[in-house]
Amino acid sequence: MLLGTFLFFGTACGGDDEMEPMVPEENTAIPVTIVRLVISGGTQGSQTFSYREVPPPEVGVVLPPEVDDIVLEANTSYSYRIIAQSETSNGTRNVNDDIEEDGEDYLFTFDVLAVNLDLTPTDEDQFGAPIGLSGTLQTGDVSSGVLMFKLFFETNKSSPGGSGERIISGDFRVELN
Repeated sequence: MLLGTFLFFGTACGGDDEMEPMVPEENTAIPVTIVRLVISGGTQGSQTFSYREVPPPEVGVVLPPEVDDIVLEANTSYSYRIIAQSETSNGTRNVNDDIEEDGEDYLFTFDVLAVNLDLTPTDEDQFGAPIGLSGTLQTGDVSSGVLMFKLFFETNKSSPGGSGERIISGDFRVELN
């Protein structure tokens, strides 16, 4: 079900900045889901952190996601951009265009646990409600904790934290130095 709504959408991703159209495949399962968090600002420049979820090779086997730890400067302003992707044997598809095009149906939400971090979405759908693919990130004092994310489809954006079909959720460990 992960990113199942993206089966017929997307573009191939030849790199973070260069995308070319990809022919949709019918009835192809999406084996790998990737959420890349690109953070710019501070003295470190642009950094990319990945959350990669791979389905189990067989029923009953649980594989943990592959997750990068986020290390940022304390008391610093950043901007963020999420790149949502799916991987099949035929390549990688970037699904951001579909999320942006049908923004009223999608919502990325964030929860912060024990780390001095505040994320504010700056992108909006056609009705002025947040989408959450891009925004600002403000760090506070030195701390460490978790940044949790969720992507909802067919969401009720008036519900606190979003509601609807959760497509993917995960978390990053965060350390502020």
